[in-house]
Amino acid sequence: MKRVFAAMSISATLVCLAMAQTASPPPASIPGDTLERPFASGGTARMELSAGDYVIRAGSAADKILIRWKAKTPEQLKQARVKVDLQGSEAIITTHGPRKEFHVEIELPAHTDLHVRLSAGDIDIHGIEGNKNVECHAGDLSMDIGRAQDYSRISASVKIGDIEAPPIDASKGGFFRSIQWPGTGKYTLHAHVGAGSLTLLGTK
Repeated sequence: MKRVFAAMSISATLVCLAMAQTASPPPASIPGDTLERPFASGGTARMELSAGDYVIRAGSAADKILIRWKAKTPEQLKQARVKVDLQGSEAIITTHGPRKEFHVEIELPAHTDLHVRLSAGDIDIHGIEGNKNVECHAGDLSMDIGRAQDYSRISASVKIGDIEAPPIDASKGGFFRSIQWPGTGKYTLHAHVGAGSLTLLGTK
């Protein structure tokens, strides 16, 4: 009889453990936060960005800035600081985040002039129409420029790395490479990467 009770006790323990494992919550998703500010189309967005991975794109609304950011852990998320100062038609956006796995998405009105400085990381820009002045100290910069004919001047350079610019039939790689392209449009574009790759996408 003792053996029967012992076997029943072990079985009950195993069932409880299985239920506990089944009831345990799934792994938490990457923690994040958001910031929203009113901002009219046709203005200028000036950005000073700390190291991280960034996406800058046209949002669905033409009258606001929406920023979302994520970090690997809640502790790292607490280190993040994202700020937007509005000065008339100009928005000054600054970020400061953890050294690793800091992901930021910035949505702007489609018609916005950009002035962006990124210390290090990857940056992807698409859907924005206007003047563009973008520099990255180290990392990969990819920018959809739309139509090359919309620009009066396109300037792209790298200290160490590659430049790929199909819309203006240009491709270079190595040390201190640059491309200058004159056009007849109304916008200007300046893009520079210290060490990494620079890619301009779009149409001729």
